[in-house]
Amino acid sequence: MIEQRGRPAERVYSITEPGQEVLKRWATAPIRPHSTRDELMLRAYSVWIAEPVTAAAFFREQERGHRERLALYEPKLDGMEREWGDDVRCVASPRLASYATVRRGIGHEREVADGCCWVAEGLERGTAGGTSAGAAPPEPTNGPPGTA
Repeated sequence: MIEQRGRPAERVYSITEPGQEVLKRWATAPIRPHSTRDELMLRAYSVWIAEPVTAAAFFREQERGHRERLALYEPKLDGMEREWGDDVRCVASPRLASYATVRRGIGHEREVADGCCWVAEGLERGTAGGTSAGAAPPEPTNGPPGTA
């Protein structure tokens, strides 16, 4: 236990040798395919029926939240690089795993924020162009775009 000022004591755990062997095997074991349900993606898929101004505001708020998380991750990555130096790329170091995890978090947050921005911009342009919510989606075509 590590006593902390103004916070509960922190418990520190260490992995046993048998636990390290299990972790070693698990870290490179095949990953079973799984289905992911991304509610934000489902909302983007259904946005054509929503009121454009409200939907744009929703996606702007989502973008804001992801950019805020991104702003937390980026300095953390910079700090790791400064403090740990080349150790962040050393395959024998647990620091590589921490560094890789934060990099993945940055990539995720950036991609989601950019995607929300793209949807919101489209909705905002559509609103300015006079499209209406609830309009029927375009009929699918069997050929390339622009053909009937």
